[in-house]
Amino acid sequence: MEIATVIAQEIRAKIKATTELSASAGISYNKFLAKMASGQNKPDGQFVITPKNGPAFVEQLPIKKFHGFGPATAEKMHRLGIETRADLKEQTLEFLVEHFGKSGPYFYGIARGIDNRQVKADRVRKSVAAEDTSSEDIHSFEAAREGLQPLIEKVWSYCEANEISAKTVTLKVKYADVPDHPEQDGCGTFANDR
Repeated sequence: MEIATVIAQEIRAKIKATTELSASAGISYNKFLAKMASGQNKPDGQFVITPKNGPAFVEQLPIKKFHGFGPATAEKMHRLGIETRADLKEQTLEFLVEHFGKSGPYFYGIARGIDNRQVKADRVRKSVAAEDTSSEDIHSFEAAREGLQPLIEKVWSYCEANEISAKTVTLKVKYADVPDHPEQDGCGTFANDR
């Protein structure tokens, strides 16, 4: 974990130096927990989940905060009485396969801290994004537009330099009355998905 922590710091520093973007990093002993860790110290930090503290980290975590669980999966689990990782761990493999099909074994494993998926460093990139959290609440269209312009330029420059085309443009806005979630850190995000 110490070497992984140093490597993550170096990668984050290179991202900052090359793109002027902040990056968060998650370090753990499997892919699922590393992704969960990456949401802990956003937008510019890192977090380590060791084998010793991994089970306790996710024990009471609400299912809706699990990476890869979309709203439909979280709602279905809620209807089945599965609210936390502890509830998920109580389910049998057969039950999870019956209700979630091919995702059943994955859900069964992550509830027990098991995720044997390999990290694929050379996979095709599917999105390009830039985001920034404003130090002050934004109340006007013009102020929002001004804040978006640098983000749009960063994404567009990257796409042009790498000859990437887009099918979808997404704007993510966090309102003041929305509770904090790791996946909703940016007040404005311009993402360009290919």
